[in-house]
Amino acid sequence: MIMENSNLTTKWQLLSNESLHNGFRALRIDALCIPELFIALDTTNCPCLLLFADDDDDFVFKGSDKEKISLSINLTSQVIIIKLKEASYIDLFNDLIISIYNRVHQISDNKTCVEEFVYSFYKWAEFFEEPENHRLSTDQVKGLIGELFYLNEILKSSKPENIDDLLDSWVGPYETSNDFVFEQKNIELKTKDFNSETIRISSEYQLEAEPLKTVELVVISMQKNYVNGVTISELILNCSTLIRGNFGNISIFLKALRQLGLTPESSVDYDNLKFQILQMNTYSCTEESFPKLTSVSIPFGLSNVKYSLNTKTIEAFLIEEKKY
Repeated sequence: MIMENSNLTTKWQLLSNESLHNGFRALRIDALCIPELFIALDTTNCPCLLLFADDDDDFVFKGSDKEKISLSINLTSQVIIIKLKEASYIDLFNDLIISIYNRVHQISDNKTCVEEFVYSFYKWAEFFEEPENHRLSTDQVKGLIGELFYLNEILKSSKPENIDDLLDSWVGPYETSNDFVFEQKNIELKTKDFNSETIRISSEYQLEAEPLKTVELVVISMQKNYVNGVTISELILNCSTLIRGNFGNISIFLKALRQLGLTPESSVDYDNLKFQILQMNTYSCTEESFPKLTSVSIPFGLSNVKYSLNTKTIEAFLIEEKKY
């Protein structure tokens, strides 16, 4: 069984009707979960996740008290508590709960369950902290909107069995040669103003095919539009909804965003920049006749090659054209 976000939303609403017991209003997460796992509200109405441990087990772990989330143990009642201290992070907290549930709900050994519970907390805790603040430029925002738009498009056709692979394919935030890497092909994605015909290639490796793989160039044309445009935060929300709907591992997505200095919450800082996606063209770059500079075609001794490519000159290599 896979826990769904909608199940948690309903349970949080039901908690207000529960009576206070030992400092918590609590509901067991469901009847099928083997460990005693509860969602709860404490006396200050902070959302919590509770795991009741066996009395005869000794647990040694270091608690953690961060700005937005904490981990602690009540030795009297043998309950381990993850507490959310910042209400605006409730969606992320729900994702954490779902991740923990999916890891532990069939574990009957209490010690193993506690270890998984604590491990999951520390794995997710970084997502509740603000990453290093380095402001994105307008061009970087445009590029990210293009990558998130493309990711959103491929996630629309995803299924639970392949969605994590699709999330792993987005490697652009990690400064790799290409933006998306699949089993049989790589994708280099470029954005440009709708009225421009030129894109910028910033490395001799961006359009170079790997052995036994093809490489495609995706060019997304956009324009500033404060009425019909889309923002980074909206695209992040769209992707997150698709990931949750297909039971994907959203931590893959969150980790990529953090690599860019972003969280879903901080992305609203760029809501003043809205771009309308008008067209997306895909070109095959594998043919030798495609106009490009690669590591094997440039003279020996040259490196870090950067050049402009006129999209009018590559129309013969067009695979697909989409207009929006």
